Amino acid sequence: MQIQFSKYCLSLILLSYLQLSQSTILEEAVIEYIQSLVQICGNESGLSEQDIHLIASDQVDDLYRAPISDNFKCFLHCFYLKLNLFDENGQPIVSEYFKEYIGDHFSVSEDKAAAAMEKCAAIRDENKCENVIKVELCIMDVVNYKY
Repeated sequence: MQIQFSKYCLSLILLSYLQLSQSTILEEAVIEYIQSLVQICGNESGLSEQDIHLIASDQVDDLYRAPISDNFKCFLHCFYLKLNLFDENGQPIVSEYFKEYIGDHFSVSEDKAAAAMEKCAAIRDENKCENVIKVELCIMDVVNYKY
């Protein structure tokens, strides 16, 4: 049985890697990698085991509802940093990869993804974890994504 991970976490990675190969071994390797990142970043950020389980089972809706915990914000920073979507300071790494992530995850056109990336990458907060969640919520707003 495969565990579903947060759409934010898995969609671009799976799409990118699975386009290279239909190999079951590759799929399993990607899932194992995601599982390890969820666990590592969950532990580093101080998330509860319950919250880690919610992320691993794609039940993150409640984690995005206000008030969003500082631990979850820092989990996202850690996770996206390890996926090379954000840098150490919580700034998105503006690239084709980041734009593809937005487009693939939210099922939006390349133009809509580019507009979200351009607008939201300009967000600046001194707190790296706070910046990541602000960028993510901005993207969700621009692409009209609703949980």
